[in-house]
Amino acid sequence: MITLTFVRHGESTDNLSAFWAGWKDACLSVHGMNQAKAVGKYFESYPITHMFASDLKRAHSTARAIYDAQPDPKPPLVITNLIREQHFGDGEGKPWSPQPGGAWSLPEGRDGKFTNGESLNDVARRGDIFFEQHLAPIITEAKSKPAGEVNVVVVSHGIAIAETLGAIVRRSASVDQNGWNKGFRGLHNTAWTRVAIGLEDETLSEVNSAGVADSNPGTPPDPSAVIADKAEQAAPPPVKCAEAGPPSIRMKVIACNQHSHLRDVVRQKDGNASSGDDPTQKKLRDFFGGGGGD
Repeated sequence: MITLTFVRHGESTDNLSAFWAGWKDACLSVHGMNQAKAVGKYFESYPITHMFASDLKRAHSTARAIYDAQPDPKPPLVITNLIREQHFGDGEGKPWSPQPGGAWSLPEGRDGKFTNGESLNDVARRGDIFFEQHLAPIITEAKSKPAGEVNVVVVSHGIAIAETLGAIVRRSASVDQNGWNKGFRGLHNTAWTRVAIGLEDETLSEVNSAGVADSNPGTPPDPSAVIADKAEQAAPPPVKCAEAGPPSIRMKVIACNQHSHLRDVVRQKDGNASSGDDPTQKKLRDFFGGGGGD
């Protein structure tokens, strides 16, 4: 079996700006770099064996902070565009709005997309390819290995993480089909979610949440908010394993949206210090944390 940890990137210079930013390649903000250093410090004693990261700067820089904090010999770090955020096409850089019907409101449904952009289902297909090309071989090679021996970390983006987890769930025979994805969305910057994965004939009973620091695994976005309606679309419902293709696996959720490493990370008082507290910015953060984009 393997232990798989997804980490969302640190705050980018675009994260508090109300416009569409998927493939728009912003750097980490000063606050985001401090978040990345904090999550790197948090994981420095966690023995990572494999690392993957999106090639977009905000994820790559966060991954490097985690990588640099690892002791020697360091794990291999693979940079791939398969786990990029959703591409918003002609909407990139245009004003963002959670309300339907606006000039640059995201089209409804899992197949809705801006011209020259990607739908949620397009991102899900990338998640499938990432699983098949990168994760499936590691899972197969790790068969019968004990928990904690093979530890994979993937640094990516809110929507991409939710959709890649959806690709895993579609192959899992052990996941409750009712509300399985409730904790997989709304990730804080540099928050992490962890699952254990084994082949279908392996048992995951020895896996538990020991070592998880947060007593509260994270709170999903307010279900009454407009953005929560889109958050429900962030990953497709589970389908039969046969439809998803080999290998058939078992998955157990260990922790969701963990961010205790941010307790001492304080935002510097600058022009953006208060902008993150208004309701529009909260919806923006929820959306880009996995409810519909990043």
